[in-house]
Amino acid sequence: MFKINKRVEYALIALKHMSLKKDSCLTSVKELCNEYSISFDVMSKVLQKLLSNKIVISKQGTCGGYCIVVDLKELSLLSLFEIVTSKDAQINCFSSRKSDCSLKMTCNIKGPMCELNNKLRDFYNSILVYDLLKS
Repeated sequence: MFKINKRVEYALIALKHMSLKKDSCLTSVKELCNEYSISFDVMSKVLQKLLSNKIVISKQGTCGGYCIVVDLKELSLLSLFEIVTSKDAQINCFSSRKSDCSLKMTCNIKGPMCELNNKLRDFYNSILVYDLLKS
């Protein structure tokens, strides 16, 4: 079964939590970590990625935190994968890193894997974060 990266899960947790608050309410990393019993360091890094990609804004200080500034109806799951993991969402065969597969030069399923990769990318691109989080 396909496993979603922990950072993507944390991003979804944070976005769902923030989306349930009033527009002006901020969410701190500590609040998220306490509410969901998750790693402060990882959540902090995830929120920094969302901040640097203008998905959220932040306010510094004792009453600071993060707030969503994009319409989640316009953010695909594929985009979120790529923002949070800092790499293209793709099968290892097509990664630019040379050490990903020892069979890269002799593999006889490059075509089917390419097709699978394209279908998965299309599928994840068709899922909007808003739709995923509304249930």
